Amino acid sequence: MFEVNSITPYANKLNFKADSQRKLSPQYVIEPQYDIVTTKKPKKKYSATQIIGTASSVVVLAFFGLLLGRELKSSYLERKVAKAMKKTTEKASDSLTDIMQNCKNDQIKRALAEEYAKGPMMMSNKKIEALKDLAQMKEDTVKSIDIANAKKVLDEEIIGMDGVKKQVLEFLDYRNKCIEQGIKPDKPLVVSLDGPAGTAKTTIGRAIAKAAGLPHKEINMAGATGKSKIIGNESVYTGSSWGEFADAQLEYKTKNIVYTLDELEKTGTSDHNGKIEDTILPLLDGRHKIKDDFLGVDVDISDSIVLITTNDFKKLSEPLRDRISYKFKIQPYTLDEKAKVAKFKFDRSMKYHKMDDKVEVDQEIFNLIANSVSDQGGREATDIAENIAHKIFIMPKNSGEKIKITTDMVNNWLKESKNAA
Repeated sequence: MFEVNSITPYANKLNFKADSQRKLSPQYVIEPQYDIVTTKKPKKKYSATQIIGTASSVVVLAFFGLLLGRELKSSYLERKVAKAMKKTTEKASDSLTDIMQNCKNDQIKRALAEEYAKGPMMMSNKKIEALKDLAQMKEDTVKSIDIANAKKVLDEEIIGMDGVKKQVLEFLDYRNKCIEQGIKPDKPLVVSLDGPAGTAKTTIGRAIAKAAGLPHKEINMAGATGKSKIIGNESVYTGSSWGEFADAQLEYKTKNIVYTLDELEKTGTSDHNGKIEDTILPLLDGRHKIKDDFLGVDVDISDSIVLITTNDFKKLSEPLRDRISYKFKIQPYTLDEKAKVAKFKFDRSMKYHKMDDKVEVDQEIFNLIANSVSDQGGREATDIAENIAHKIFIMPKNSGEKIKITTDMVNNWLKESKNAA
């Protein structure tokens, strides 16, 4: 047996085979004694470089996190938009197929197919919508016109111009006979009105449209350069669009329109697009059609009436002058015609202001107005007559009493306007 003669602080942990079964008495067990010393861990100090580096890393991580979030959101939106575009394209395709099947114009069908074949990223929705409108435009049923009513309207709206009114009425009567016989008119009515400014050349276009019950398209040609105003630009250019003739048919949904080409001799010339007069020639010859560069289809005006106004007819090119069916020279207004214009405008203004039954007018005032103007047309007489109507409208009035307008009153007003000028 091996005996332990001394007890060590670790005796209770000893384990020998010889006395593994032997238990030590409690008095011999000595508990170990330790001095517990608490030591504080020193705080780690960071340098300015480390702080800046850490902050930079955080900023970089936040930035890339933001980019990642945006990318994920963008991808989601792109997928959503692509899905919506696909549905829209499928619907548009179905709609386009139906339109093309019902369209009788092969040129429009081909233009639609060519544009749609470019795909969603290349095709012009503006062009497709315009072509769809043309494809769905119904063939015009030319209606008979009440000639007596048309004459009444022309007489009410236009002072003088008896030759012009007679020719317009003959053409409308010719159209009526064609309708009765089931024949389409072989050409449009093309009329040229040449004369000084202010002789109601533009007004007659509106009057003819009103008399015939047709829409009116006024195209101001003064200062226009190049052919784009008439036949548009090619669709490859940014902001390009169709020309004025196509615009009128798209707006009114008909080919039966009264066009007024105002001040045609004042057009300019473009180095790239040539002279605008040359572009109009095909409209006035036997074809009565012109191809629109933007839409890629012909614009047909054979059911239309075309008025051309000029201040100097001789400035038009000879080929263009030869293609005009009827040419009228509008003479400067006489004093009598200026007085009639002044009365017509005065009466209309009084009716507009609901004063037509509240005023008593000395008819001599219109002769006075005619003698006070110096222009060759009726614009000055119109302005004076309307100014007098405005003065009457704002005058103090007694209920139930008519206002009497005398030549003395008008003379004073004319002196006031001259002194003010």
